[in-house]
Amino acid sequence: MLHYFSHDQVRSLVVAMAERFPGATFAFDTISDKEVRQGNGHVDNTGNETRMTFCMNDAERELPTWSDRLVSTVQRSYLEGYPVEGVRYSPITKLYIRSKREKLFMVHTEFRAG
Repeated sequence: MLHYFSHDQVRSLVVAMAERFPGATFAFDTISDKEVRQGNGHVDNTGNETRMTFCMNDAERELPTWSDRLVSTVQRSYLEGYPVEGVRYSPITKLYIRSKREKLFMVHTEFRAG
């Protein structure tokens, strides 16, 4: 859902959460700027007015600049970062996953305790 908020709104929310919930971990998905452009291009074709605006290409570098309360930030590929044991993907699915490698992410950041 963060994709539909502005960058400033997401930053304000995450910083406020870090202050309110010291010692907690926040996990969220995000997309790259390329995926925002591509996704909004598809939206344009549907006539839908809903636009994605929030994106991050390098959360590990960017999030710590938001607040000194954001520590231990890790960004992984959304589709490859968490392999499921025993799952076998078809060649077409593997191609899709590879095509999204640098576009879809999961981010985990810890809020500094106390």
